Amino acid sequence: YGTRIQAYGRFTGANTLEVVEGDPADGKFAALALHGTTPVGVVGWHHPRGFRKARAQFTSGTPDIAERQLAP
Repeated sequence: YGTRIQAYGRFTGANTLEVVEGDPADGKFAALALHGTTPVGVVGWHHPRGFRKARAQFTSGTPDIAERQLAP
């Protein structure tokens, strides 16, 4: 149907999405799925490049992601 949705991780218990690339208002974004303050997955909507970047950070545990886990 012309929509590209990508997802990675385990979304059980996720209660928040935090946009890390793009803008949902533009219909193109990548976001972290959070359980509390802990990232549990990545989702992309019409933004393969942003999704790949966020997924790489998520899987490697880069400081960007680690800092999010410590945020209140």
